[in-house]
Amino acid sequence: MPQPLHHHRSPRIVVAMKIVLVAIPIALFFVLVNDKLFFTPTLSFSYRPGQATSVGPTGAVFATLARTSDHPPRWRITTDSFPFHVIVPRLIQSVRVQVRLTRGTAPYIGFQTKSNANGNYSVIASSAFLDKLGWKHVTEGPTTLWMRDKHVGNKKVTVGTGRRAKTVTVATEWPVRQYSSVQDFRLDVPSLDLVATANLDHLALASIPDYRPRAAPTRIDHTFRGSHRLYVFASNEDLHLSFEKRDLNQQAGADALTVFVAKADQLTLYPPTWIKTVTVPDDGNAGTNGVPGPMQHVSLDIPGLGTGVYLVDIVTSQDVVFSRLVSSAHYLAFLGNVTLAEGPDYGQTSLNRVRLLTNGSVLNITDVHAQKKQDVAINGQKLSERERTTSPVASGLTGTTTIDIAIGDVVVSTDRLITVAPAELIPDQTHSLDLSGTPDLAPYDYLLAEYRPESSDQVLIDQTYQIDDLALAKKTISFSIESPGLKAGNGQIGFEDIRVTLNRGPFPWDKIRKKIMHSTLGG
Repeated sequence: MPQPLHHHRSPRIVVAMKIVLVAIPIALFFVLVNDKLFFTPTLSFSYRPGQATSVGPTGAVFATLARTSDHPPRWRITTDSFPFHVIVPRLIQSVRVQVRLTRGTAPYIGFQTKSNANGNYSVIASSAFLDKLGWKHVTEGPTTLWMRDKHVGNKKVTVGTGRRAKTVTVATEWPVRQYSSVQDFRLDVPSLDLVATANLDHLALASIPDYRPRAAPTRIDHTFRGSHRLYVFASNEDLHLSFEKRDLNQQAGADALTVFVAKADQLTLYPPTWIKTVTVPDDGNAGTNGVPGPMQHVSLDIPGLGTGVYLVDIVTSQDVVFSRLVSSAHYLAFLGNVTLAEGPDYGQTSLNRVRLLTNGSVLNITDVHAQKKQDVAINGQKLSERERTTSPVASGLTGTTTIDIAIGDVVVSTDRLITVAPAELIPDQTHSLDLSGTPDLAPYDYLLAEYRPESSDQVLIDQTYQIDDLALAKKTISFSIESPGLKAGNGQIGFEDIRVTLNRGPFPWDKIRKKIMHSTLGG
């Protein structure tokens, strides 16, 4: 009996057909998400007053420009904060922003955008005060150190002898130590009382005399919710930091947690020098069933840190808590606020009394506990319910303030640093200058700023940012030109144009290959 005919296809042909069928929609996906950037690695858009109303098709300029009576007419910025926004498609690697301005009579011009690591990237684009400062200065990269030649001050001296001797105050002067480089200054900083800073992190020059590392780690047995920015002090030692991440699963969406580590004196620089980054993914439950997920261990080990203050930025969502913080550094402080989250709502059965220390002058306490029965004391003095709900709870504080709280379900914020016992508070002694006016430099012999003095009337802001470092809201990056006092008529800035260049970088072909192989071969 004749056998039926079978058409046999080669396995290689079948695999090739599957690859083509999978590759076509993937290619279409890349075309759709990158639009014009599919065929070219870069794409530039410009904004120039009178010619366009937005930065190309990528975003809008939301601010007021005033027309001058010049021929041809020119434009000036009339607001203290001039924001503009850039929408980026997927797979963009970096964005370059160029802004041309005419300095005009504005005393100060700044430029900033929000970072993914819970803060801002900012530069001083122009400062009339720093450009005209007559002190000797040295510049190293983006940083300049100004040094007074001689310090004029008052000293008490004894005049006369015997019974006729008396103490009088006389004006005198003495030479100020000079440095040949910014690096030499950082390695041997004089008394911080004599140093002013501008556009530097306020802990960039902090030091702790006679510091000694401890053999035993510092353990903080409390639970924190959401993102927190904390600082640690280290001196020629290894840094070990660990904690447990847990998803509450009360809000929809995946909840990753990323830790960024950098030296405090490098925070205003771009690109940032991250010493280390660690990311812990979602627990696998992106739903809203309210069942806390398993503990996910987070650990950082950084060997051989030189002397200084280091930022440890924990970036995550409000649907994440972290606990069991263990640090080899015993000087450890949070910047601005701590959100304590303990109790049944957070998958815990115990409520721990917490002791906080702060050097801030203003203190706010927001009670988020469902029972509204916080027992709070400041410097041993118990607060009434009315006092606890006042905002701020305390102001004009000096020295170190101790806060005792009975139930760990509260947000405590201050204008400086705050720490959780048994960790110790980092000394905060720097003096930051406000360059939007005319700051008083009389008490200082040195000024350190992330700025290069300029003499030209033209200002060119030229910054390139990696997308992963920036804070995106619905694929939008927000930038702003800052010049306090413009709205009130204190100075003018001439506006020329904005140019934005998007760089998509190479396509992740290796990921595409793995995706195709997984789809076709089930591997």
